[in-house]
Amino acid sequence: MGATETEDRHVQRRTGLDERLFVGGGVGGLIAGVLMGLLMHYRMGIMEVVGGLYALDSVTAGWTFHLIHAVLFGLVFVAALHWRPFAKYGFGPLAIALLGLAWGVALWMAAAGLIMPVWLDAMALPAADLPNWGTKSGIGHLVYGGSLGIVVAIASQF
Repeated sequence: MGATETEDRHVQRRTGLDERLFVGGGVGGLIAGVLMGLLMHYRMGIMEVVGGLYALDSVTAGWTFHLIHAVLFGLVFVAALHWRPFAKYGFGPLAIALLGLAWGVALWMAAAGLIMPVWLDAMALPAADLPNWGTKSGIGHLVYGGSLGIVVAIASQF
């Protein structure tokens, strides 16, 4: 990511965005979402709850919306790497992978720990008390963030 747009054919001249990283963010988000989703489905039994966020109480809806969230959060992660305060550092692969873990923790604390319980309560569905920082959810988000970070780090090398 440290190359300038004249040095790197993957960086779009008009936007300054590195297309490799966005592909990595989308693919990485999907892979990480599947890995985390397997934990949510088989170890936590909560995939229906994700569907419930959209008034569709089914495992299929849960998987669908979970994977949409996973890809979107992967793209947001990559967009943050392009954000001027971060982009100036030109993160290498190890830093990107570690930032992926940090992103997983941030999502666990904010999205799963605060936003999801409030959203479920607004939908008149059973919701955990605030903050909802359960260990299993934290592990799932570390799996997500770590997997995403690794895929984006690999994508940054091509």
